Amino acid sequence: MVSEEQFGYRRAYKRLPCLLSATYKTHEVTQCQATCYDISYKGAGIIASEPLAIDHGLTLELNTMRSGLLSLEGTVRWCKKVSKGWQAGIMFDKILPFELERLV
Repeated sequence: MVSEEQFGYRRAYKRLPCLLSATYKTHEVTQCQATCYDISYKGAGIIASEPLAIDHGLTLELNTMRSGLLSLEGTVRWCKKVSKGWQAGIMFDKILPFELERLV
């Protein structure tokens, strides 16, 4: 697994802290629970119970307070072990077309 620091990229968009319940689906896994702890127009940080494969696609479904269920396609950019599971950075396939405050 590669950590965010080792990946060596700088974020293009400021991230908004949040605490959203989520699920994700990959080609290998049917559906798993996660927590989204920050989000930007182009990506999100999540905590998952299983390690995520770098450069693999997934569908992230966020349970938002104001907009209901939001389904986003993306790619895992980094993943590292933390005390509560696996922390990962997801880059969305498309820039979100609305204000982030709608989500939290």
